[in-house]
Amino acid sequence: MFLGRVSPDRIAHCGELGNPILALEGNQLISLRSRSTSDPRTTGRLLMWAVATTVACGAVGLSGSTAAGADTAMTKTAPTGQQDGNPWLDSDDVSGLPAPFDANPVVFYVTANGGVPWVYDPREPSGQPRWQNLRRVPGSQGGYVVNISVAQGDNSLSPVVGTTHSLKITARTVSGLFSTTCGIATAATNTEFPTVGPLTNCTEPFPT
Repeated sequence: MFLGRVSPDRIAHCGELGNPILALEGNQLISLRSRSTSDPRTTGRLLMWAVATTVACGAVGLSGSTAAGADTAMTKTAPTGQQDGNPWLDSDDVSGLPAPFDANPVVFYVTANGGVPWVYDPREPSGQPRWQNLRRVPGSQGGYVVNISVAQGDNSLSPVVGTTHSLKITARTVSGLFSTTCGIATAATNTEFPTVGPLTNCTEPFPT
């Protein structure tokens, strides 16, 4: 994703975290820390990129001083909903769920639409929203999410008593990585994500 040119006087580093902002020179992803900003070959040609797996100061390379208050500022334009068919960032298929979902693996999706984390549960009853806002997880601070992933979780961490299947959802915000474990089934019962109120089947997010 091209984010525009960066003049040398606007180049910033994540001082607190000790990580450089990345840039593209030619066809190589480089560290701005390794280049002198006075190098005429790079002046006016440095392209800022949002690289989800290496962002350390938030989306579009926030400086350390800016990142401190960005979680709150970025939530102002958050969308109110996520619709079926909208793009998603990661998925995980879960087999062996109780009936009536025992015949085939069930696929759960996660995304970060407008910085808001969402999880898709295809088991929701007809007429109910299948995308649930993960800011409803108890203890969520509402940070702006720049990347998100989902995998099968540690059942012992789930708040649902007797959990046999769970999901571990990990989100990257400008403050760091945070994970929650959500119970989705016991031996005999499916545990859908609540469509209203707190997502009580999920643990309070914790740093990873």
